[in-house]
Amino acid sequence: MIHLFLKIYAAFEAKKQVFIDAGLEPIRHIDKYRGQPLNPAQFEYYDIPALFIDWRLTWEKVGKSYDGKLVLDFHLITDATWDTSNISTNHTEGLRNIVYHALVRSILDNLESENTSKLVRLDENPVDSGVINYELLRYECNYSDPMLSTDEYVDVLIEAIKIQGNLVKKL
Repeated sequence: MIHLFLKIYAAFEAKKQVFIDAGLEPIRHIDKYRGQPLNPAQFEYYDIPALFIDWRLTWEKVGKSYDGKLVLDFHLITDATWDTSNISTNHTEGLRNIVYHALVRSILDNLESENTSKLVRLDENPVDSGVINYELLRYECNYSDPMLSTDEYVDVLIEAIKIQGNLVKKL
């Protein structure tokens, strides 16, 4: 997960100017999700826009290795105080939040790290916690645990292999 977090930090740092050019604030705070938007009084102050990352990792044993499926929840907190109703005198400002979400998705789409495949978008939902409204963006990818490499089993890339002989034992 370390490599993935570092890639996420770097991707948003590299794209700061894209947000600024669109007249929007770049992401200012990225952290592991611990319920910050639901209970802000229990956490230290954080600048918004903020992105909190939560995940679920499931494993399947394949031979001597494990294949991981990683589902990531990105809790995107913005200052969504502008009204988006059609009768608002400033609904254009409120609708800029849609542009903000699109820019964040464009950064997360296809992002990958040393031990993950490219992120693939699954869904997104608005969340009304009663304290704050924010967007939940869900992605998935394949995950390989870099700590599982042993001398007994090493991943290699083989371009061509000749196999001869008889099947001795069926697994």
